[in-house]
Amino acid sequence: MPQWPKGQSGNPAGRPRKAEKYAGQIAAAEDQIADRLPELLDAQFRLAIGGYERVEEEWLPAGLIYVGSGESACRAYPELPADQLVLTKRKSSIADADRQAGQYLINRILGTPTQAIDATIDTPEDGALAGFLASVAKIYGKNDESA
Repeated sequence: MPQWPKGQSGNPAGRPRKAEKYAGQIAAAEDQIADRLPELLDAQFRLAIGGYERVEEEWLPAGLIYVGSGESACRAYPELPADQLVLTKRKSSIADADRQAGQYLINRILGTPTQAIDATIDTPEDGALAGFLASVAKIYGKNDESA
């Protein structure tokens, strides 16, 4: 097998890895996160538990809000400048618990559960898989499990 010339990072293309290239920015971001970690954890707990008030507001320029329709329509706020924002809609609700935020917090302590893998392989009737595995064994040698 030919040996390709390697760059500083061991990458054949000679380009530095992203972790090396952006080491300064990554370190700065990690410091920023570490400084705000208690605040971030509190926010994550708030999301996981829910029950807090969530408010959605809609603001529009005063010049776009009219009352009435047709020829009798007039500006709702004639005393305000047309570009001044006015609260037109406010909706308040109580947030549900966020299951994913709760799972994230639990997985940070207990670890992510492993997933069961179905090891069955659908093989064709003609034994093509056995032939393929025999060819692989000739090239790479037999696996300890199959010996």
